[in-house]
Amino acid sequence: VKGLSYSQQSKLQYDNWVKERENYVNNWSKGKIGYLHIKSMNEECLKKFRQDLYTKNYNKKALIIDVRNNGGGRIHDDLIEELTKKSYGILSRRYMDSKKVQTPANVFSLPKVVLINENSFSDAEIFPHLVKELNLATIIGVATSGSVIGTSLHKLMDGSSMRMPSNGWWLLNKTNMETNGCQPDITVKMSPEDIIKDNDVQLKKAVSELL
Repeated sequence: VKGLSYSQQSKLQYDNWVKERENYVNNWSKGKIGYLHIKSMNEECLKKFRQDLYTKNYNKKALIIDVRNNGGGRIHDDLIEELTKKSYGILSRRYMDSKKVQTPANVFSLPKVVLINENSFSDAEIFPHLVKELNLATIIGVATSGSVIGTSLHKLMDGSSMRMPSNGWWLLNKTNMETNGCQPDITVKMSPEDIIKDNDVQLKKAVSELL
């Protein structure tokens, strides 16, 4: 018997947690609402977001995008681009029964909810801030921490390193995103009892709002 490493066990627990959320949403909405979780704001998670959006969730009536417990990164521009994309015409091919389809076809313009919590950090705060500014979805959960600051790594002579602030982020109204977390449209708190019992009241509220 070979034991799992911490990272292997953590990945299994995460995959199981996401699968449970998917099943909850599917059961509660009777298959009408899709669900996807963005683990981190990096290229690997962006690729998975696009795959999940246009495969598992493409035929749904609405969508829940979950950025709870997301430590950040730098893909907010790409996510917003996907969510603001619009079809600009209709295409018909004579060798496909002349069926008329919108083009581009990979557009998701249906109702959405974005879930946030106190463990949504950095770029996982910029993203819901922008979603709210552009009125792309309803934000549900609790306010993020306001930990929005871009940093870069600097190596020191002794081989150690430190991170130094390099970028700041503001809303168009000049509000600094640092120390000003994204405020949800609908506040839903998870109690310790809810967490222990895996009673995801934030997810339940998202489903009920979309229904």
